[in-house]
Amino acid sequence: MRLCFLEARKNIAETGGVNLVSCGGSGYVRFWDTFKKQLLAEFLAHSGVGPIIMSIDKLNQYLATGDLDGWLKIWNIEEYCLNSSKHKITQAPALIRSFQPHEDQISSLELCELGGRSLIICSSADCSVCVTDVCGAPVWIFGQAKHWQTENCFSLPKRDPNSMESETQEESIRETPFLSKEESCVDPTEHSPLDKKNEDDSAYK
Repeated sequence: MRLCFLEARKNIAETGGVNLVSCGGSGYVRFWDTFKKQLLAEFLAHSGVGPIIMSIDKLNQYLATGDLDGWLKIWNIEEYCLNSSKHKITQAPALIRSFQPHEDQISSLELCELGGRSLIICSSADCSVCVTDVCGAPVWIFGQAKHWQTENCFSLPKRDPNSMESETQEESIRETPFLSKEESCVDPTEHSPLDKKNEDDSAYK
């Protein structure tokens, strides 16, 4: 089970509404008002996959959920369950993005911020670590033979509007269309060190 307090919601004690989110083994995400000890909402985020994990950004705008099949979903919870209700809500918040960055169970999931942009970092039982953003950037993989740089993969704001250097850096940063994991991260002409080792071993057989 995972628990996340919505610390950015400052006035929940007076206005009511959700201040705690939980998820567990059934694929459901549940929203609680701990002051009134009340379950205000629940929805099925991932069906038929068993346990899920989740993460929420510091501003409590986005909820990311991951499952055993490597699927990742991003939800907009900024205005979800802001007020108390007599009846439990079962309608899901707005789904921003749903995709499969991994081939196996997502084991760790974090939302962080870089240059004012919300990024998602997730690791998996498939032995890979991926990073992407909330709104639709490509999935980039750590540990590939072909290296890449975060600032060149995501469109980030200029640090100093009056600096020519900053302007030059921004011109070099471009938006990349959404690609599959294989297309965006792996050069088909390159081979990983593991592939090279396998080739060397086969030469002696």
